[in-house]
Amino acid sequence: MNKTLKIILFIAVAVILLDVIAFAVYTRWEEAPRQVAESPVQPKETAPLDETPNQDELESLQTEKPATQKKDGVYTILLVGIDDASDQTDTIIVGKIDTNEHSMNFVSIPRDTLVNVAWDTKKINTVYYGTERSHGTQDEAISALRQQVKNIMGYDVDCYAFISIRAFVDVIDAMGGVFFDVPDYVAYIDQTNEYWVFLAPGYQHLNGVNAMGVVRFRETYPTADLGRIEVQHDFLKAVADQCLSLGTIPHAKQIIDIIRNETETDLSAANIAFFMRQAMMCKSENIRFMTVPASNQFLNDLSYAVIHLDDWMAMLNEYMNPFDENMTYGNVNIIFRNYFGYGCTGGFLDPAFFAAANEEIMRQNNGESGTEETQKPETPETPQAPQNPEPSQPEVPQEPEPEPEPVQPEAPTAPEPVIPDTTQETGE
Repeated sequence: MNKTLKIILFIAVAVILLDVIAFAVYTRWEEAPRQVAESPVQPKETAPLDETPNQDELESLQTEKPATQKKDGVYTILLVGIDDASDQTDTIIVGKIDTNEHSMNFVSIPRDTLVNVAWDTKKINTVYYGTERSHGTQDEAISALRQQVKNIMGYDVDCYAFISIRAFVDVIDAMGGVFFDVPDYVAYIDQTNEYWVFLAPGYQHLNGVNAMGVVRFRETYPTADLGRIEVQHDFLKAVADQCLSLGTIPHAKQIIDIIRNETETDLSAANIAFFMRQAMMCKSENIRFMTVPASNQFLNDLSYAVIHLDDWMAMLNEYMNPFDENMTYGNVNIIFRNYFGYGCTGGFLDPAFFAAANEEIMRQNNGESGTEETQKPETPETPQAPQNPEPSQPEVPQEPEPEPEPVQPEAPTAPEPVIPDTTQETGE
């Protein structure tokens, strides 16, 4: 080994050792975040449809008690990616950190997820910026989004971090970049921050700006936002694997300072140090990323990600439940779709919005041919709980048979001024 190579290796080892020592010193005063006390089960209103999935369970919710005892050493966190130009919450991830099992599970909630709100554009990524523009305070906007996340998860998170694009770029640069296998050509322009990202596919080293372009880009993916979520998961897994292989988080103190100073969070520096050390105690196979199971459905001329209720409850209880007992439909407030139309486990806040859609779905059902797959009893006495809340529905609902004189659909109700349509993403 020549002298130059020895010097380079010595410097690299010295830098790593200094990072390890700095991280160890910084975590001496680490502190776990406060666990949020769970609220009681949400009130169950009358179901909008006569038949809903698992009807027997839904009817018994009035007498069931919710899971309220959180496991010791289990923490939950909400991570939100904010578009700097529009304030849209295009990345929403909930994490469960189990310090007993040394595992971390993360689930992404698609930006177009259909949620139970009173305004017309019922996408989860309208909640934060719509509330902020209506009420003028970021605290109320954060609370509103946390409530919608609670409706889906069945619990309020212990802590949160709302991360801007610039903060993300700074964190990746502080780490020294990330090696990642870019899955497709990326052409991303962020005019607000003056970022231009043009990348060819393949394994390569990404700095902060290029990494941001990769995790924000979605135009060429067949499943659009769902495809982008998969890339985000792969990227975050690559970040975790890189840190675990090094045995440390490079420049941990600098990263903690960036998170504290450049993000909106209720985490203290000691809390962040706590989570960093917990991450380093995990094995790669014990860090999991998943997505709330949903399918795209058109409703009042907009595309929504509609949650598959049964599949989600199974995933929730297996991977994301921080309680000793399993959660039931009484713990969540989720809009779903089945053969009979749209329903809600907590009762619609805006039932008129779904009335026309449900009438159209029933008209389509009544006009279907009696095939083995689609034929259903008109009024079943005891509906059976399907394995999937949408067993016979395609990804995109079929248009009804054309009438001799086509009838134009009614124009959707105009949204409130403060809640603009989010079918287009600013800056992409």
